[in-house]
Amino acid sequence: VHAWKICFNLGNGSAARQRLAAAGRLQRTATGQTRDWLCPSHPENRKQEADVAREMLVKYPDLAGVHLDFIRFPGSDTCFCDTCRRGFEAAIGKRVSPWPGAVRGGDALSQHWQAYRRAVITDTVKQVALAAHRVKPDARISVAVFSNWLTARDTVAQDWVAWAKENYVDFVCPMDYHADAAALRTDVARQMALAKDSGVRVYPGIGLSTGKLDALETMRQINVTRTARTGGFVLFEYDAREALDVLPELAPAMGQTRASR
Repeated sequence: VHAWKICFNLGNGSAARQRLAAAGRLQRTATGQTRDWLCPSHPENRKQEADVAREMLVKYPDLAGVHLDFIRFPGSDTCFCDTCRRGFEAAIGKRVSPWPGAVRGGDALSQHWQAYRRAVITDTVKQVALAAHRVKPDARISVAVFSNWLTARDTVAQDWVAWAKENYVDFVCPMDYHADAAALRTDVARQMALAKDSGVRVYPGIGLSTGKLDALETMRQINVTRTARTGGFVLFEYDAREALDVLPELAPAMGQTRASR
């Protein structure tokens, strides 16, 4: 079992929202609106993510690993809180004004801003990995990531290729949710090339429920991952239709396919 850990995103109606907002720990948009997401720039928030991973492995020592989801910003419009401003100014060694307009112009300063956003997300992944391995050295750290690494680096600051090269994660699960196997094949080829020299495995996510896939199409997409020698795949997600209609047909067919290979 790999515990599924939602990072930063508080969900709707969090009882802690008011307290966290007062402490300056929530994200803010460019127009000053507060989002129900913890700000990754805040050191207490990064520490909290690591502490939760450690706590799960202490309380449940049979866990094989921790799977991080939402390990990112929600989009390019966050976060511009005071903590982000102070952190960015410290990183580049100068005052930034006007805020946040100065980092949203597409120039060299905005590129430094993108790098800063990536750095705080990457540091969170690093802290989680270190905390988990102190408790359980063989615990495996995995992450759910957007399918297009190149664009995700800037929009949500999710640089999973860097995490792989630094060995902060053991495998990545790109959310390759497509209605047909051909589109999945394109994603998988690109992702396998990116991970080639890192030693980190790629377990593509197949949109079983998001694409309303039947057993036959699911099998086609699983075979895409096998042909690419990914070593694994993820089916998202497990609900009544998938449990009652798809998997009973899928399991025997995939077993026969494996036996015949």
